Amino acid sequence: MKVTIDKLKHEDYRLIPSLYADSFNETPWSTDWYTIDQFDQDANWIASVNDKAVGFLISSISKEIPYISVIGVIQSEQGLGIGRKLIRQSIDYWEEKGYTSVRIHVNKEKHYVKHLYEAMGFNVINEDDEDYEMIRKTQEA
Repeated sequence: MKVTIDKLKHEDYRLIPSLYADSFNETPWSTDWYTIDQFDQDANWIASVNDKAVGFLISSISKEIPYISVIGVIQSEQGLGIGRKLIRQSIDYWEEKGYTSVRIHVNKEKHYVKHLYEAMGFNVINEDDEDYEMIRKTQEA
């Protein structure tokens, strides 16, 4: 299995609704999702296996800290390390830009994903009834 992680190009955006739907077992986005400011960033990634898109990660700056707003891997490819590779790509990108932290929110219904982030150095800094807010600091922080 050859996994590649590339910057999300404008022509790739049309893939996101179906990747999202398959990743989260929901209906595809039908709104003007592609106009969201986060999609104008240079920090969005697409994962492919043997040249077939299987996942994505969208990140941007929020509250002056890089923030992973959504990551999805299609169900048939989950558990194979693709999500981890997307997260690592995002962390590396933001560190190269000089940032010392990356944030994410994890829905408590998907608590099993929290362990992935913890294994990658994220720690819970806040929580409410629905989400954990997690942050990962680099060694220099």
